[in-house]
Amino acid sequence: MKQLTLLRHAKSSWADPELDDHQRPLNARGTRAAKAMGEFFSQFLELPLIHYSPACRSRQTLEGLIQGWPQLAQTPHQCTDTLYTFSSAVLLDWIRRQPDSDQSLFVIGHNPALLDCVHYVAPEFDCHKLPTAGWVELTLAIDHWQALSPDCGKVTRFQWPKRLSID
Repeated sequence: MKQLTLLRHAKSSWADPELDDHQRPLNARGTRAAKAMGEFFSQFLELPLIHYSPACRSRQTLEGLIQGWPQLAQTPHQCTDTLYTFSSAVLLDWIRRQPDSDQSLFVIGHNPALLDCVHYVAPEFDCHKLPTAGWVELTLAIDHWQALSPDCGKVTRFQWPKRLSID
């Protein structure tokens, strides 16, 4: 069994239309939401290695998680260029190439790649929009990441900031 955790970056700012998509920062709501999600995770998750997109909003989401869960700063995290994608095919390919010694993966990335990935492995998941800072935890009935396939997973938890009364 493997565990896959997917977190969409928190709400980003569109205040500067001149900024490249890659460079858009979080807005104030996104900063609050990332911190709240960090506080939420601190209640039950073990300190994970987090793989995150190099987009500014993903990096700042990680920084917000650390504000809410300071111990998270003690864990190494990996900025991965491939995770700056909106394609589930690219994301699924990246997951399949991860070492089997990793029993779990935690990814901060982008929609629609994340939600499409969830629907690929857990098609019964009835959600048509993964909110910003939305988090999905999946248990996968596989022993090797390479075996990731349609309908191999089950959503075990789903949370987002509005349900934490943050927004």
